[in-house]
Amino acid sequence: MPTFSGEVIALLKATAIASTITVYELLRVTNEAYAASYRFDECYISAAIVYVSLSYLLTRAFYFAARELGKHRLLLKTLKPIVARP
Repeated sequence: MPTFSGEVIALLKATAIASTITVYELLRVTNEAYAASYRFDECYISAAIVYVSLSYLLTRAFYFAARELGKHRLLLKTLKPIVARP
């Protein structure tokens, strides 16, 4: 599960989310907003908040998924196998 979650986070950085937002797109829109308003701090801080929020949500989702899968694996280990008696 950690490898898979790491790959998904890497995909967040490299490809589209919902076919519209990539890191490149986010920075391009931020640059356009900065060019229009000349407010460097507000533009880049808001872009950073969006990016960190998306990364955090994906990381937490995989944490909870791994925890739930771990519970099911533990339950399967504790069950005794049913053996047919002659």
